[in-house]
Amino acid sequence: MTHSQILIVDDDPISRETLTDILQGPNCEILTETHGQAGLERAQAVLPDLILLDVMMPGMDGFAVCQALRSNPLTAEIPILLLTALDDQESRMRGIEAGADDFLTKPYHIAELQARVRTILRLNRYRQLLNERTKFEQVVAHANMGYLIINDRDEIVFANNMACQYLHLPERHSLEASPPRFWDVATKAYRLMMSESWASWPAPTQPGHTRYLTQPENGWAQSFWLGIHTLARLPDAGGDKWVIGLTDATEQVRLQQEVRAFHILVQHKLRTPLMVMLPGLALLKKRLQNDSEAKSMELLDAVYKKAEQLRQEVERINEFTDAIHHSPLKEKVYFPARKLRALMVWLATEMGLATPVVSFEGTFSNNDRLLPLSAEELGRVLRELLDNARKFHPEQKPQVSVRVVAEGQYVRIAIMDDGIHLSPEQLTNAWRPYYQGEKYFTGNVTGLGVGLPMVESLIHRANGRCQIYNRPDAPRRYGGNPLAHHIRNRSART
Repeated sequence: MTHSQILIVDDDPISRETLTDILQGPNCEILTETHGQAGLERAQAVLPDLILLDVMMPGMDGFAVCQALRSNPLTAEIPILLLTALDDQESRMRGIEAGADDFLTKPYHIAELQARVRTILRLNRYRQLLNERTKFEQVVAHANMGYLIINDRDEIVFANNMACQYLHLPERHSLEASPPRFWDVATKAYRLMMSESWASWPAPTQPGHTRYLTQPENGWAQSFWLGIHTLARLPDAGGDKWVIGLTDATEQVRLQQEVRAFHILVQHKLRTPLMVMLPGLALLKKRLQNDSEAKSMELLDAVYKKAEQLRQEVERINEFTDAIHHSPLKEKVYFPARKLRALMVWLATEMGLATPVVSFEGTFSNNDRLLPLSAEELGRVLRELLDNARKFHPEQKPQVSVRVVAEGQYVRIAIMDDGIHLSPEQLTNAWRPYYQGEKYFTGNVTGLGVGLPMVESLIHRANGRCQIYNRPDAPRRYGGNPLAHHIRNRSART
């Protein structure tokens, strides 16, 4: 419910107390001042929703205060109700000329006073909403991004010029006369893509999901993609309204398609010859083990190691592409959160790392806290994080600790280490594919920068989110870079 502030300016303490008792309520805050100058200063400081102003005051009377308020742009639009014992036409005209919105003669009826105050406050709220909408429309009218406002009936009640162009809409006055439904307009001009993201329309999508409309390629034009973003919800007396942003996403989608084509190329064009090269090189190594030519053996060994390194990098790209282009299984596999300790210990042992310290907070029984990830998927996530902890530790021997916390319908997994602090630039770009933060420390590019993006894709697919930050409780050099993952869990009882 709307909260209002009312400022009472009256030199009579009994009048101030009476007015306060009449108007005070759970959604109304009453402020009081005892003379005109103080009332003027208070109004400028707090900008109340209404001012009740007594006319007959010593020094600066109500007419003078009213004129001063109207001459100041900051307070010029605050509604003013003049209260006076004067009941002549000349005083009323003087009050109106000074800028008063209403005029009430003492003694007044309580019901009449309350009714007038309610009316003035309601009209003021409507005026403020209209002003805000006018400002919004002026700002976005010629913006390069499309903007819509739709109501809870999915009707388009506002569209700026760019939105009209994208959706082939008529001029704004036609919209106001007969607002079309967004769904009808969108499906007439475009095809809806990513259908699962439209199920919750118009509410915002889940992290990692974007709503798209597309016009397929034809004989005279290339394909066109329109990104649809829910920017804000506007509570309104007549029902909620939503601010929708429309952006040309064609280049972004084409880039994603090119990246996917590159991933397919890596998977098929590079992986296939490697699968032939490595067994052949291994056989040659075995046959040359007794060869007296040590240099030949040394050269062959070096070639084999490079081929194996290339194979590992190709497999990492394959894991990344599997994560971002994954087709969901008909039957989802879940992993019990209570088994995280065993999985972490097994992975650390296999990787030659110190045994992690794993702690649980909350309830983890046999029948709940099931993470929507398979053991293989969760293993890939945790292995990548342990590998990063090793890479960013000065001695490649990190001490890792894990906190598994049950938080409502989520499980938060905080993985912390004692490695080197990351720079703001590295923290910002950590989730970007092919970004290699470690080269700023060592000068050696040891990976392709797809590990953390793979982690993010898997976690988002599980309806969770990822964060990375430096530990504030450690020295600068060994600050650590914990990754907190919020994974929605599913109760086995539901």
